[in-house]
Amino acid sequence: MKILDAGTKVLSDHEVLSFIQAKRKEHKEEDAKAKADGQSVFPRPDNFLLALQRHEYHLNHKRRPFLENPNYKADESHIIQLMEALEPRLQLTKTELLMLVNQRPHNREMMLPMIEDVESRYSEGDQNFIVEKVVEVLGAARPVTPDPDQMEEGE
Repeated sequence: MKILDAGTKVLSDHEVLSFIQAKRKEHKEEDAKAKADGQSVFPRPDNFLLALQRHEYHLNHKRRPFLENPNYKADESHIIQLMEALEPRLQLTKTELLMLVNQRPHNREMMLPMIEDVESRYSEGDQNFIVEKVVEVLGAARPVTPDPDQMEEGE
């Protein structure tokens, strides 16, 4: 998906990371062109650069499900495949679908906060079906170990 205007679409984690990387490349090219033309480099707002840096760090973190997923493709095919697997039986919003793709829940408890009113909309069997299809299409979950960078003192 090509992002024409940032902030107007719901995006997967990979699409956001691709956008940030493209923006960084664009900045480098603009800066190199300005230097080559003998012009001063265009200053960018510090808060914008900090936001890019934080999001890029978060999305490149080793604990992101899509980074180490052997079933993951850098296009939308895995999203479409999951949607087609769920659609005959269940109707999810795009946001709910992207939450499932980005977080890749491997049990019902992980999936519950990702779908609005899940317990009133879907039976326990349907909820298990969602998790089964996520694992089938996106791959089995990696074991989650505590991240020392994220742990607070005293834990």
